[in-house]
Amino acid sequence: MEKKVVLITGGASGIGFGTVEYLLEQGNYEIISFSRGEKNIVLAKEKLGSNADKVLFLQGDISNEEDCKRLYTEIDNRFSKLDGLVNAAGIIKLGGLE
Repeated sequence: MEKKVVLITGGASGIGFGTVEYLLEQGNYEIISFSRGEKNIVLAKEKLGSNADKVLFLQGDISNEEDCKRLYTEIDNRFSKLDGLVNAAGIIKLGGLE
C-alpha cells in the first residue's frame, strides 16, 4: 500500500508535534514537519530518537511566501503529491490583559 504524504505545519512542538507522534504510531505515512524554529526542530528530533529519521523536518515560516514556495517545490520534487495537511502553526503572545 502506498504511503500517504502529510504536511504538518508547526510539527516540531505542541499540537503539531503530537500529531507527528500519532502518525508515526499509525505507520504508512510520509510525514513532513514544517516549523519556524531550528531549536524546536532539534528538540523534536531528540524526543523522537530513532523515529526522527522517518520525518522530513523543514525549517521555514508558513506566513512567508518565499518559504511556502520552497516548501511546495520540496514536496513536489520528493513526493509529487500531498494527501493531507494539518495546520498547527501558531504563535502565543503572553502578557497582561491591559
